[in-house]
Amino acid sequence: MAISNAEFATKQQLMLIANELLANTPRGYFNYRLVTETAALCALLGYNDLAKQFAEIALQMPDFDPFENAITNIDVHEIDVDKFRRVCTVEEVEQSSPLYSDADLMGDLHRLAETEIHLKLSLEGDIDGAARAASGELALEEIAATLAVQGQFERALEFIDSQPVSDFRRSSLRFLVLIEKCRKQTPGFASELQQTPLAVEGRRIIVLALAGRRPWGGYPFPEW
Repeated sequence: MAISNAEFATKQQLMLIANELLANTPRGYFNYRLVTETAALCALLGYNDLAKQFAEIALQMPDFDPFENAITNIDVHEIDVDKFRRVCTVEEVEQSSPLYSDADLMGDLHRLAETEIHLKLSLEGDIDGAARAASGELALEEIAATLAVQGQFERALEFIDSQPVSDFRRSSLRFLVLIEKCRKQTPGFASELQQTPLAVEGRRIIVLALAGRRPWGGYPFPEW
């Protein structure tokens, strides 16, 4: 039975994550969560061999202090630190990254647009008006994002490049365009994905997109 481009790309991204983690032993709480969440994601998608591999990587990680370098008034002796080493479950991944269709996405955008004028104008196609209504860099990136999720990739890139925003917002929008190409499985997405250097977390997000799941809470907008 032939494997689809999406299936091939998904397994390739997961294998690249595993290889990078094996080459550079991850440390710390957030990396531990990343590894165990990826193990649970593999199990959810039916890649049991990779799920086992990620679980083994988690077991090999050195002990960590979940509050290392944190400024806190919490008495760590009163906290069950072992709960920070709990393995993420398939049920948690299903809850945090549910199946997410284009209809779900557009429904969320239209609800947000009820109170955000720049989003309302953007969804109506009035991009110039939306830009004038934007309150800052974040709003400008959100306008570009609304174009990207509607498949208007070139227009989204042209818009963000024409605006006075920080470089990281341009990079963020380019990553969103890649996510959307993977989510929509547009022609050539697999080749573009292979040519794009990504960090481990970026690859995990791409896997979620390929699986038709929500890449993060609040998608497609950035949180900062």
